[in-house]
Amino acid sequence: MNVGSIVRLLVRLAWRVGVPLACIVALIVLFRPNDYAYAPVKIAVAFAILGVAIAAQTRGVLQNLLVTAVTLCVGFAAVEGYYETHEPDNVDLSTPGMWRADDDFGAAAVSAGPHQVYETIEGKTIYRVTYTLDDRLLRATKSAADAPRVRFFGDSYTFGVGLDDAETLPQAFADLTGANVENYGFPGYSPAQTLYAMQKGMFDKDIAKANLFVLQTATFHVDRTACLPSWTAGAPRYVLKDGKLELAGHCTAHPWQSLSSYQHLLAPIMERPSRADADTYLAVVKAIADLARTKYKVPLVILNMERDDPNYLARLNITAADLDARFREMSAIVVPDDTTEPFDSLHIPGDGHPNGKLNRLLARRLAAAVAKDTDIKLPRGPDAAPQSAGSR
Repeated sequence: MNVGSIVRLLVRLAWRVGVPLACIVALIVLFRPNDYAYAPVKIAVAFAILGVAIAAQTRGVLQNLLVTAVTLCVGFAAVEGYYETHEPDNVDLSTPGMWRADDDFGAAAVSAGPHQVYETIEGKTIYRVTYTLDDRLLRATKSAADAPRVRFFGDSYTFGVGLDDAETLPQAFADLTGANVENYGFPGYSPAQTLYAMQKGMFDKDIAKANLFVLQTATFHVDRTACLPSWTAGAPRYVLKDGKLELAGHCTAHPWQSLSSYQHLLAPIMERPSRADADTYLAVVKAIADLARTKYKVPLVILNMERDDPNYLARLNITAADLDARFREMSAIVVPDDTTEPFDSLHIPGDGHPNGKLNRLLARRLAAAVAKDTDIKLPRGPDAAPQSAGSR
């Protein structure tokens, strides 16, 4: 055997044995225990490595197909890796065990008591607050026991994300009016969860004797009732069939919705709500209004938030005034959020949720609407000075 033959033999041996061994080592390094960062990128790279290892043992058409597959995997890893590395360092942490997946609502609270919560963006603390949940796992609201009973329903705005207990909208309303107030808002919810709970009678023990319901909603709830965002998985799903609203199971999420590349490139197109989605959202709100009137026999106040995005509303072929008119057709009392102060003065900087100042303004508007449009006699009117629970 001459030198050339030996060299060719060594090259073939290195290609057929060395490449697979190198791939195995690369996979071991890539998938370190308990390291889940960049998981989609790692999986794509792993498939690329395996493709190279197999291609080293094949020839012809199969090898060409494997090379094509490897190229696609590397391309995906590059795009996904780019968008993952350019995501802001956004960390929203709460006490472990505070939230859980829920078969009825999609998400729910786990344990009562105070929970320390903070949000940071790129190392900057946006808020550091305490959420107190009562024994029914509702956001705690201190209010008078013997007073007209007002029940708030909504999402993170109602719950009071980013705020201490004393700054939430339900607490501001209780402090202003002296009413007995409970907060059924929860982060990520839409009117679908409120309707589902009312239809199933899940809160009837606590809300059946209420004097007033307040539903805080917003145009972006159209997305949520349509199950478009991935994090709505598990939430009640309603559909319109022949003009009739029906419960159609629960929202589902797809694996690709968790990809950064999907969220940046495809979600703005794939998850764009339609006018049909807006009609479903309005039907859900109408069903809540009907139940408030017929089952619970209480007035419903709709606090309509986030009304100033003309591009969003234009895609739905609807205007903010149209929404208010549709809500009024439901025999609801409509309180629009049409504040004119600068956005940053009324919302948590860097986060966007309402701050305590906006909640106090909204509480006065709600109190004025109750005084004007209902027969409910609140202990104090909209012009009264707020009194905290500790001063009563």
